[in-house]
Amino acid sequence: MKLKPFLDKYDTVIFDMDGVITSEQSYWDSAALTVWEYLKFNRNEEIDTGVDYKEVRRNVFCNDELIDILKCKGVNSNWDLGYVTVLMAWICCGVDNETDFQKALEYAKKLPENIIEAYDLLAEECSKATGFDLDWLKRNGVMWKTMQTIFQEWYLGDELYRKRYNVLPKISGKSGQIFKETPLLPIEPLREMLKLLSENKRLCVGTGR
Repeated sequence: MKLKPFLDKYDTVIFDMDGVITSEQSYWDSAALTVWEYLKFNRNEEIDTGVDYKEVRRNVFCNDELIDILKCKGVNSNWDLGYVTVLMAWICCGVDNETDFQKALEYAKKLPENIIEAYDLLAEECSKATGFDLDWLKRNGVMWKTMQTIFQEWYLGDELYRKRYNVLPKISGKSGQIFKETPLLPIEPLREMLKLLSENKRLCVGTGR
């Protein structure tokens, strides 16, 4: 009701989803699991889909400090969050070694303030460190697209992934982080707010989903 004079000026209200209606926690969990699986896959290690995903996230993102740093430097896509983390992990620790994410964290602190403009430079540095083909490492290249697929498998889970893409996940047994999502506000006041707004406003959602 306090916003009524402000809202009376408009006939349409547009909501974002992540960070506005729903929490981003499930996305960050999925990004951490993607990094964890991709690094293990490239070390030819077994993937246990029953892993403690909270522990994986604490390790991969250094108690979320790495998320905060990369977000502040302009990484606004959770697909990119995982991609950049793997690049830094390979630069700092190589492909075949167990990753010390603290080294990746220290590396991230030295990156430019607008990291998006440094993606190609990161790929070049990673190519020098690993010997992998530069085009394969670049954003939207094979590596990035493979990680995007792994992310979608963790986020959607086996059943939703199959329905969405009409193929089976490469590694099954993922229940879907999407089912762990929660709204940022208590559900009943949220429903009431949307109901009240819908009585005389057009409601829309604009989201990267």
